[in-house]
Amino acid sequence: MLNESVKKVLKNNMWDLATCADGEPNVVPVAFKDVTEDGKLVVGDVFLETTLSNVKANHGKIAVSAYDAIRCPLEYGLTIFGGKWKSRVICVLSANERLRYSEIRREMYNITDAVLAATLKDLIEDGIIDRKSYDEIPPKVEYSLTEKGKSVVPILQSICQWSDIFYKDGGNEMVQCQKCDHRG
Repeated sequence: MLNESVKKVLKNNMWDLATCADGEPNVVPVAFKDVTEDGKLVVGDVFLETTLSNVKANHGKIAVSAYDAIRCPLEYGLTIFGGKWKSRVICVLSANERLRYSEIRREMYNITDAVLAATLKDLIEDGIIDRKSYDEIPPKVEYSLTEKGKSVVPILQSICQWSDIFYKDGGNEMVQCQKCDHRG
């Protein structure tokens, strides 16, 4: 059974899958779709024919090596606060300082519990938000931005300023956008 950190490394990195048949090497970059509990690596539905035939010719023997898919600082930043939900959670917490899960959920009204839980987990692992548990009944947990998380807010505000110039959606902005000082 693999621990969660090993699974995360396997699922979140790009990998080189190397095979060889009849003296012909074949190296293919792959991203594993999933990692099973017993450590089996699941690739996507599309797998190059050459690689597949080489794996069969070698009786299933392959070499796998990881490499960091992030090639520049911009890519790193976008993995941290990019996507549909991470930047929104950061904005909600920047406007409210410290919130419980249900309060974040209420502020973001159109996010599912599963997506919010996964987003919070990712942001905690990336050091953007802090999760504080209180030893009381019923359990109380609060989320807040770390210093690293607070340093992202001006970047997101700059993106909002730029977006405000070029994107018009008819006034359908989130409440946090109305509170944000991105308009200077």
